[in-house]
Amino acid sequence: RRWFDQYISAGRNVDDQVYYIAFTGDIWRNLEDRISKVIEKENLILKQNEKEIIITKDLFKELPFNHAKGAPNIQGQGLIYLSAKYKINPQLPVELIYKFSNSQNEKVSFNLLYQLPEKYYLKNFNKNKVISSKADNSFSIIWSNNITNIFLLIITISIAVLVLIFNNVLTKNRKYFLYFRICFLTWILVWLGWIVGGQLSVLHLINFFEIIFSSNNNFASFLAEPIILIIASFTLISFFIWGRALFCGWLCPFGALQELFSILAKKIGIHQIFLPNYLDKNIRYLKYFLLAFIILGTTLEFNLTKYLYNIEPFKTAITLRFMAPINIVMWAVFLLIINLFIERAYCRYICPLGAGLAVFGKVRIINFLKRKEECGNPCKACNKVCPTGAILNSGKINMNECLGCLDCQVMYNDYTKCPPLVAIRKNVL
Repeated sequence: RRWFDQYISAGRNVDDQVYYIAFTGDIWRNLEDRISKVIEKENLILKQNEKEIIITKDLFKELPFNHAKGAPNIQGQGLIYLSAKYKINPQLPVELIYKFSNSQNEKVSFNLLYQLPEKYYLKNFNKNKVISSKADNSFSIIWSNNITNIFLLIITISIAVLVLIFNNVLTKNRKYFLYFRICFLTWILVWLGWIVGGQLSVLHLINFFEIIFSSNNNFASFLAEPIILIIASFTLISFFIWGRALFCGWLCPFGALQELFSILAKKIGIHQIFLPNYLDKNIRYLKYFLLAFIILGTTLEFNLTKYLYNIEPFKTAITLRFMAPINIVMWAVFLLIINLFIERAYCRYICPLGAGLAVFGKVRIINFLKRKEECGNPCKACNKVCPTGAILNSGKINMNECLGCLDCQVMYNDYTKCPPLVAIRKNVL
């Protein structure tokens, strides 16, 4: 399921077929060593009846490892991607033909016949007459199978919306609000992130752009992911009211993981690092630069772009739960370690998705965060508690950087810590 989610979020179609292929043996390793070499030479052919498909680089992805439990030590492995246009029936036998020249420069070929086990056939499948199911039926099955998760997600989003609507009331009790936020973020991390896999990615943002500007307007990739579609829909609607706050502050599993780590870091006394204002301000532009480069690279089909997607730790830390190649696991761990010293460091400086949501969030038509006349001059108490440094010295809030965590509103309503309210309380006493 998790690999399917990543497959769809990478822009593939739900009607595509994916074939896993593996090579092993000393002879093959000495001759080729990597499947990519076989692909470059166009020595791999997939055949069904009279139809032959030469496997090229655009149809293949080499894998460094596989997730199968107890899998053998494979010399080389990868995935063959076939779109519906190739009209290969996965329920009929397919033949894989591997050609190469041996040490005597003789042409040799190996033929491998694969037949899908009958227990995986569609119930209405007839070997002599293929009856294809309609895509609409496939989507309805996907949504019906996720009905419980959809219900829980709507309840979760509704709670987050109510918190933002009634934030002035809920933030009046510092202790209770902190307990509630910890519990809610834990739910988002564990259930929405690790169990359901409901993590929006910059890939979803790119796919959204492609749907808008592409001629085929293929919305199927989103329909195949009900959880992602619902989160994205509520996020889009929320731009007009709260900007990026609903998702970034309340529905992002990796954001929840970062904040929980930060709370723990402060609790055990890890010293927090605050960058100089000029340095902090300039580094923040990095996430916008990354977003622009990803959009441009995707549009122009730069090969480098696929590596930039790995800047996001979401797939590693959330979707795959750290069960991934060591290099990208180390990157995710590095970001979390930095987060212990600089709260929400990834959100502040690197996140291309956050940059995109900040741009969309400019359509916000209301100010839902309250400020006092004293905010900024002379009082700067809120500046110190903002996890992303979104509060300017003037007292205004830079909504491009605000995650809607409501820490400033907790301070705003605290008669024991907000200087203007402390003065009022003393005068009353």
